[in-house]
Amino acid sequence: MHLTPSKLAATYDCLRAFPPFRGWRLPEADDVAFGVSLSPDNFGTYDLCRGSPRIEISALMVVEFQTLLETMAHEMIHLHQCRAGRAVEHDAEWQRLATRVCREFGWKREGF
Repeated sequence: MHLTPSKLAATYDCLRAFPPFRGWRLPEADDVAFGVSLSPDNFGTYDLCRGSPRIEISALMVVEFQTLLETMAHEMIHLHQCRAGRAVEHDAEWQRLATRVCREFGWKREGF
């Protein structure tokens, strides 16, 4: 799968239209920077509130559409935490939100 910033933005906008993201008032894709990395270690990363929000997805790690959806959703939880002024980490709140997202989309929680 060939990832581009515009494809990442479209994936973000798609997920943003569904709950729970729809209720979180996340910024539109035009207000988020998207990048494609070649990281062999991370599926995705979220810039920790330095400047404008930035989500990067690894073209080496994300090779299936389902993985793209789940990785983008994972990073969108971090974006939500950041906008709410909370720590952007995999803390108890992130775990609770991840469980909610996985339940909403019918995804397995393990590995999310």
